[in-house]
Amino acid sequence: TLDEVENPATTEVELPLLNSGEIEGARGELSLESEAGALTSFEVDIADVPAGDYDLKVGGVLKGTITVVDVDGELSGEIEFNNDGSGVPLDFDPNGQLITVEHAGTVILSRPL
Repeated sequence: TLDEVENPATTEVELPLLNSGEIEGARGELSLESEAGALTSFEVDIADVPAGDYDLKVGGVLKGTITVVDVDGELSGEIEFNNDGSGVPLDFDPNGQLITVEHAGTVILSRPL
C-alpha cells in the first residue's frame, strides 16, 4: 500500500551549533525535518554544559527552555517542536533566523539558520 512506501519528499537536516566560548566544550545541534517542503519538526540538543535551564531563542524571541540534567554521567538536554500534536507546538519557522541557546542572558551556543 502507499502507507508502506517511505515518502521521498521527507528531508532532515542536522547542523552543529557554534560555541560562543563562554563555556569551554559546550556543544549542540539542531535538526529540521520537512515533508513535501513543509517543516514538520525542529529540535535542539545541547550537551557538556552545567546542569540548569537554558533559553532557546529564535530570531531573538524566547521559544522554550532546555533543561540540562545529568544522565549516566553526561549533562545534556533537548527541546523538540512538532506540528503533529506531540511535544511543543511548532508555530514558527526557524529558517532564516538566528538560533541561540542562552544562560542568564549570555549566548552559549548559536547558529544562523
